[in-house]
Amino acid sequence: MNSNDGLQGRRKQNAYIVRETFSSKDNKIVLLVEGPNDKSFIERFIPEEKRKNILVLGIKDYRTGKVNNLRLKNSVSKELKEFGKSDTDYFKSYEKQFIVGGCGEVEGKIALILTIKKQWAKEKKYDKRGYIDFYGIVDKDYDETEKDVYQAGKLKEVTSLSTQDLKYFIHNVDIISEGKLISTDSNDVETMFFKYDKDTISNICKDYFPKESFLKNLSFSINCACKLGYIRKENKTKNLSLNLSDLFPKKQPARYEKYLKDTEINIKKILEDIQKGNKDGINLGKMPADFSDKEWIYCRGHDLMGILACVCVMRTAVEEGNGVFCCNGKHAERAQVIFDIEKALSDDIIKNTVLNRYKNSKVSIFLKRILSKI
Repeated sequence: MNSNDGLQGRRKQNAYIVRETFSSKDNKIVLLVEGPNDKSFIERFIPEEKRKNILVLGIKDYRTGKVNNLRLKNSVSKELKEFGKSDTDYFKSYEKQFIVGGCGEVEGKIALILTIKKQWAKEKKYDKRGYIDFYGIVDKDYDETEKDVYQAGKLKEVTSLSTQDLKYFIHNVDIISEGKLISTDSNDVETMFFKYDKDTISNICKDYFPKESFLKNLSFSINCACKLGYIRKENKTKNLSLNLSDLFPKKQPARYEKYLKDTEINIKKILEDIQKGNKDGINLGKMPADFSDKEWIYCRGHDLMGILACVCVMRTAVEEGNGVFCCNGKHAERAQVIFDIEKALSDDIIKNTVLNRYKNSKVSIFLKRILSKI
């Protein structure tokens, strides 16, 4: 038996496993999202009776073959692991040549988009009944148009899964009009909380800040995140390639604290730390003086949650000595306390947000449509 025969045999076996497990009367969906908060939030929209038929996975877990749902893991792990391995190999092999501006291993939004397109290519080539139906939700970030979000083009019918055809299909298939993917209504899931359910967030903040000043602290945090978001938006739209991720790593929210003062965020110092001699890259003279009604254009959720956590610790933490601080029941070194508060805030918001307030959002409408298929 040659290698092609062996590959075809494995494909048939995997297709058989999925067909036997997922009958036409019991359709299954894999919904890919970008991160853990997205996963926790989206799962709240899924009714209990539908949960056995839909698997919500962060793209990182999907690509590494991690499936947390044990009931589904036994039946589809081979299929998922095959997809994840081949997707990862594809990204590593072709990202520099076929993704404009790509550097390093492709991850996050681009990985999710290409994964959705690759699964669709497989459906076009093989019997669709042999594959799980894939959908995705991505952060809108600072993309200006739908095409920026989805990297979409015209649909090309695939007649062969040769390397060349597959590459062309993945980078040109129109996943907007086919309804395979949607972006968040605002920058990301976190900013959707503030856009649609600020009442719940205000009530939660009362437990984290002094009750007489929680609204002031919340407004201050949003304003600071908007100013930082202005830099991010300018950096994206002008292709300045300023590396803000080194300055503010997602898992180190304490990094924001050095730039925060009682009344402002030190944007000039941030620019000095990231521009590295390129002093003409971003013009602060054009930054809006007031971000009212523009918050969810500029504000980035990770910035906002990190800043909120920093402000909370700055306003309420008690130093216990030996480098240990106490804040809202969290005891640890200052950086760890800030990280713990950020996570606690996010968890509280996700757990308590009122889902009915999102009923007119793009994400909610998208979820209702795909849930109607199972």
